[in-house]
Amino acid sequence: MWRKLLVLLYLLAIIIYFSEGKKKKVKSVTTVLDAKWEQTPLVLEIAEYLAEESPEVFWQFVDGISSMDIPLIELGSDKTMYDRALAEAGKLLSPAQLSLLKLAVSLHVYSPRVEMYHQMAQQRGLKCPAAVDVAGTIICSPEQLQVTVQQVKAKQDSRRVETYRLDHHYPGSENKSVVAVLYGEIGTPEFAEFHKRLRQLATLEPVDYVLRHFVKERPNRKLRLSGYGVELQLKSTEYKAEDDTKVKGAGGADSQEEDEDDEIEGFVISKLKQLYPDKREQLEKFGQELAESSDQLAPLKVWQFQELSLQAAQRILSAPKEEVLHTFTHIAQNFPMQAKSLVRTVVNSDFKAEMQKNQEKFAAALNLQPSDTALFLNGIFFDMDIVDIMTILDSLRQELRVLEGLHLSGISDKSTLSTLLGLDLSNAGGRDYAIDIRDSAVQWINDIELDKQYRRWSSSLMDLLRPTFPGMLRSVRKNLYNLVIIGDPAQRSVWPLVKLMESFYVHTAPLRLGLVFAVNSTATGQEDAGVALLNAYNYIAELKDPYQGLSFITDVYATVKTDGDRDVEVSDVVKLLKVRYHSADVEEILGPDTDYDTGRKLATDFVQRSGLRNLPQALINGIPLPEESH
Repeated sequence: MWRKLLVLLYLLAIIIYFSEGKKKKVKSVTTVLDAKWEQTPLVLEIAEYLAEESPEVFWQFVDGISSMDIPLIELGSDKTMYDRALAEAGKLLSPAQLSLLKLAVSLHVYSPRVEMYHQMAQQRGLKCPAAVDVAGTIICSPEQLQVTVQQVKAKQDSRRVETYRLDHHYPGSENKSVVAVLYGEIGTPEFAEFHKRLRQLATLEPVDYVLRHFVKERPNRKLRLSGYGVELQLKSTEYKAEDDTKVKGAGGADSQEEDEDDEIEGFVISKLKQLYPDKREQLEKFGQELAESSDQLAPLKVWQFQELSLQAAQRILSAPKEEVLHTFTHIAQNFPMQAKSLVRTVVNSDFKAEMQKNQEKFAAALNLQPSDTALFLNGIFFDMDIVDIMTILDSLRQELRVLEGLHLSGISDKSTLSTLLGLDLSNAGGRDYAIDIRDSAVQWINDIELDKQYRRWSSSLMDLLRPTFPGMLRSVRKNLYNLVIIGDPAQRSVWPLVKLMESFYVHTAPLRLGLVFAVNSTATGQEDAGVALLNAYNYIAELKDPYQGLSFITDVYATVKTDGDRDVEVSDVVKLLKVRYHSADVEEILGPDTDYDTGRKLATDFVQRSGLRNLPQALINGIPLPEESH
């Protein structure tokens, strides 16, 4: 009797074991990629993104976060703080820029930079949540800040805190005698109090306010990376006589049940369970059968491969509009498993015809074969075998800056914008004559081959052979495309050309930019505004660099714009020169015996030799552009 009962219990245990086992999903290998440092607050990564966009935007963001009624750190969850920081950034960015910000934060692009600042703070041995380093003295109390600054000023302490190129200087405080470095976390009350006081000191006192991130209390979790561009190679060197599909978890228990959010063969089992709760058991069985069948790599016949790619494309396009991207990702990441279900997809004849037409078009225009994979961003070609998400992000930001810069310049009409972006600088077959621009009269603003801002570009001319849309300028570190503006910068008709030239420089367009000052050949800078701008440009270019001289000219335009429709006057140049350069001797710069008159005589001779009668004039590689394109 007892023996029969034991046998029955044993059989029952076996039945329960196998019935429960069928509810488990066959597990795959799951990997994660962590950095060597702890997580960094997302608000600091957002701040670093904004700093790369513009220092002014960065400090506006810092002011906005620091002036919140409830400190950001006290809002509760990370999600709440992230949403609040995004809302503050949204006040400073366009919707497109905000989308790129979210992408950059999801990739943790700026986490290494935040960690760098944190390690710099750790080297100073900080013990408080926020502190200021003034001439080597660490201040943890905001009340001591004013006193310490006054003491350093009185002693004329020559010790300065070392600063770096990546440091954030409060606008207008650079190069002041007393350097005050604030270490703290944006969004904390301690940081807000120090920031408020340092902002006042930077405005009223000779204090150079520098901000570096420091997070005193950090979660004991490593930073989880996205894994883009990371390849995982696994190889087992142990061969065991056991079923590897039965993966055991901690304590010998089976691993957790399948994620009900998974889609299996087009069926979302969790959704079906919600719609039909009375058939939950049958749906679980159905889902398990689908999972088991989908995990099997069934052999396909040779003829079944003929239209497999077309069938995959048809399946993607047949999905609802909101599910197309998800379907595409699912098929691409699980293609071997999906192959046997894809062969049953019927391909529409119209779809085949359209696909054939696209293949012929791309082969003729872009030299792309049906098996090739390529990515084009506004005509810029990306080789998918070597490109990474960081490169794509940088290119997206650069293209967005160009388009938004053109929009801010008043070019908002779609047809005009398309024409400008599609400008074909190739030979149109006509007999055009070019002016030799290899002349000392041309004041070059940049040099693509030598300037550091272009050092990341390839210097190989083979990049010119990369497929791209017609008319697009390739980013090659060679002075291949040269734009020269000839005119009197004081005249209002020249303003748009000079401002467009500055926009090209700011947005790193692959153009070498030059300016010929066609100004009065006899007047002095005290008598003629064009000559005054030439003198001021030469002074600033010698003191700093040519771009700063160009920027000064456009800043003069900005001051005149608010004062009616007129040309630049000498008083406008003198006024801004005194404001920007306090130590400048205006009489010496603009006077008749000035040393900053370089290029005026050369420019006059250049214009006479060129035969150009109508100014202003724009030259592309020496070829004059038609007047209607100015």
